Amino acid sequence: MSKRYGARGKGMERDTAYRDKWGYTLIELVTALSVSVMIGTFLAGFLFQQTSLYRRQSAAAQALSLGGLIYVQLEEQLRYGEHFYPDPQDPGRLFYAVRRENSGTKDAKVWKSLGAGELFVDIPQGFETKIDFSGTTDKRAEAEMTILFQGDIVYTQKYTICSLLGDIGESLEDE
Repeated sequence: MSKRYGARGKGMERDTAYRDKWGYTLIELVTALSVSVMIGTFLAGFLFQQTSLYRRQSAAAQALSLGGLIYVQLEEQLRYGEHFYPDPQDPGRLFYAVRRENSGTKDAKVWKSLGAGELFVDIPQGFETKIDFSGTTDKRAEAEMTILFQGDIVYTQKYTICSLLGDIGESLEDE
């Protein structure tokens, strides 16, 4: 090996000196830019998928929590009800009777109704709840709750709430 070219081999010193003076060639710049664009596109797609997955999982967790709160509200309002029946025109509305407090008689009843909009639950922005009471019998309320996030169903659950005023075993035998 000659002293003129050093340890790097023939011509390497001359190429390095040329680059120092004139910069990179157009082919080298286009190649580097193309590789950078491919890596950037891959990373952007990966990050978009991850944020989308995180958003869906977060919505599912919020829907599960919201479903539990709605069930508690339904159960609190319907546990002392009886003579359940859904509205024929709106299956999301349930009518039921409760005994009047301090009336002294068993037959003093007040009729009430319940719909999804009347529950005392804060529904986060972007969520929508639907409750279907079709399938309800006289002695038990059956509700199918669906929670949507931005129009997509993220949670569905069916509930059966029996009246505490009657015999629970009797109301379950109606199935």
